[in-house]
Amino acid sequence: MEKIGNTLLLIKEKLKESDIRLISDAVPKKPIKKFIRVLKEIDDPRMSSKVDYPLHEIILIAFLAILAGAGTYVDIESFAEAKSKWLKKHFFIKSGIPSHDTFRRVLSIIDPQLLQRATVTFLLDNIKLMKRAFNIDEGIKL
Repeated sequence: MEKIGNTLLLIKEKLKESDIRLISDAVPKKPIKKFIRVLKEIDDPRMSSKVDYPLHEIILIAFLAILAGAGTYVDIESFAEAKSKWLKKHFFIKSGIPSHDTFRRVLSIIDPQLLQRATVTFLLDNIKLMKRAFNIDEGIKL
């Protein structure tokens, strides 16, 4: 999990340095849709009959929140609430925004190696797309 944490921190730093807005109506859907496809490959260990929030939505929200500066599960929930209109506009968040307890519970049962592999693979495979999507100057090395 440390590698993914370092990768996210590096991206977060570069976004801050570049004064890039992570969540805006201008962000293209293509890179996020690709990320969702990768996230859907992660095994969901929860009982399917008790699932209110799809795993990929929880991970996506947490990923975006962490990039935007969230450091706790409460921060992730606050981010999601603040961006709920945008999230609902661009994604199918049918059950509303998960609580911080839901984020904590679900993220703690995911195999961290699978999550790391999925995230790092996506970032490495799509770094040019991500740079274009978030208007990151090609001179910035991630």
